[in-house]
Order: sequence, then C-alpha cells, then structure tokens
Amino acid sequence: MESIVLNDVVINAFFTIFGTVIGVFLQRIYDKKNRNEDLKQKKADEAKRKIDETNRLKKQDEDDLELISRTFLMSAETMNTYHQRLKSGGFDYFENETSRMVGILEANCQMFQDKDLSSLSSAMKTRYFFAKQMLDSNINNMKDDVRKLEKRSDRFVIDEKRTLQSAISGSEKQAASFFYAASNTAEFLDDLAEINKIKKDL
Repeated sequence: MESIVLNDVVINAFFTIFGTVIGVFLQRIYDKKNRNEDLKQKKADEAKRKIDETNRLKKQDEDDLELISRTFLMSAETMNTYHQRLKSGGFDYFENETSRMVGILEANCQMFQDKDLSSLSSAMKTRYFFAKQMLDSNINNMKDDVRKLEKRSDRFVIDEKRTLQSAISGSEKQAASFFYAASNTAEFLDDLAEINKIKKDL
C-alpha cells in the first residue's frame, strides 16, 4: 500500500513538474508569437502612416499648386485687361485707373499672401517663394507708377508718351508671363529655382 501511495506521489510530482515545464515552454512560444505579431503590426502601421503622409503631402502639393495657378491666372487676366484699356484709354486711363488696378491685383493675391507655409514640403516652400517674388514684383512696379503720378509737379514732369508706352509694353509682358505660369505652374517655378541656383530644401 505504501508503495502504491509512493508511486502516486512520484507520478503526480512528475506530471506537476512536466506540466509546469510545458506551461513555461508554451508561454514562451505564445509570448514570442505575440511579440512577432506586435512587431509585424507596428511595421504595418508605420508603413501605412508613411503612405498616408506621402498621400497627404501629394494632395497638399496639388492643392497649393492649384492655388498658385489660380492666383497667376487672375493676375494674368487683370494685367491683360489693364493692357487693353491702356491701349484704348491712353494716358488718361493710366493716370486715373492704375491705382485701382493695383488694388485689384492685391485682392487677387490675398488668399495667397495669407497662406501658412509651415506645413508645406520644401519643394512647395521654394515654389511659394518664387511665386510671391513674381507677384510682388508686378505689384511693386505698378506702385512705382502710382508714386510717379503722385509726385508729378511743375518741377517733376512726366513724359506722358514714354510712360504710357512703357506701361503698355510692361503690362503685355506681365500678362503673357502670368498666363504661361498659370498653365505650367510647377515647371515654371522649378525652372525659376534652378535658374537662380536656389536649392529646393530651403
């Protein structure tokens, strides 16, 4: 009887130890499997995040290029109108309407000027930089004409014919430039960056 009881104790102890070892072994396999699955999930999440970020930046770049293109187009149409009316209205139109046209150009560019550039890609920051230079240059040139008109006096006489011809020629060139820039916005601005030897990661 004592032998039977002893054998039961040994058998129970063996199965207890065996069960413990097997349990630990299976737990390790389970933990390793979970770690591998977690790692795979993290990699999949990271890959998805990168794809989503790439798509977001791509969509944002497209939206920003559309905004710049629309601004260029509005400027082109304004300058073309100004050019045609200068030809028909002569110096009187130049004298009376140039200031108003400057206001229209500035209004056209307002959304562009208010744009937050902090979240843009480096390429888009460079494009905005050159687009702003182009738009500001056009407006500032016309503001110079307004200042000349305001400064005019007996001691500061304007050559009306030469001034008008300069405005007609300048407005024609600006309208053509803006029309081209509106139809080839990314290429146009990237070419400007290359010409000026400015890196795209400002």
